[in-house]
Amino acid sequence: MTVKKHEKKKMKRYFYLLCVLPGLKKIDDPPPVTQKELLAVVEKSQGPLEIVRSLLLNHDLLQRDAVIAGEIEPEQTDLVVLSLKQAKSEPPLPELPVSMREVENESGSNVSAADPVWQRYFHHVSRTAKMNHSHFLKFWVQFEVGLRNALARERATALQLDPQLYLVAPELEDGAMTFETILAEWKDASNPLQGMEVLDRARWNRLTEHERWYSFSSDELAAYTAKLMILHRWRRIAGNNHKDNR
Repeated sequence: MTVKKHEKKKMKRYFYLLCVLPGLKKIDDPPPVTQKELLAVVEKSQGPLEIVRSLLLNHDLLQRDAVIAGEIEPEQTDLVVLSLKQAKSEPPLPELPVSMREVENESGSNVSAADPVWQRYFHHVSRTAKMNHSHFLKFWVQFEVGLRNALARERATALQLDPQLYLVAPELEDGAMTFETILAEWKDASNPLQGMEVLDRARWNRLTEHERWYSFSSDELAAYTAKLMILHRWRRIAGNNHKDNR
């Protein structure tokens, strides 16, 4: 009986949920739905809330980093999971899942202040993937950690620094994943914005390869969430560029 229940849970499908959401076609398209609207629909439809929240937390932590760095004001954020106080680091993420607080940073004091948070975050997503039997979420963690660390190694080597001091959760990397082509295109970019576009187009293509289109599974919804985050990132970038050019 236990095995049958376990198998039934793994095979759950979200036909209505994925049919009601507008399609995501190209990385250049405007986002057809906000991330808060997506989260609300998932919650109302009793969808895989833990999986979706764990991905959207990535979006919020990136904005939190921008607030702490002074790149944007807290009021300019469009947070989905975190509160505005957390974006200001007042207090520093007290409501994060317990699993994020359990994983201690073992990299030493030379790691930047932001890295322990990202270390805990990626371990939290990895645990969420295991608990929910999410193949996509497992892939997403491996790809994001691998790409992040590949960039860190490249930058550190160029500056003649020790790459090991700048890696985040390298134990979560998949050694079979390669990033040489992405890094080559990134290095050939004429400016930082073009470099970001190279990375996000690579992300988009990998997400498409693993989205399990028409499976109506939690993996398909997770891929939808990850793609939607990319669309919203470029909506914000386009908006900022428009303001700068006025």
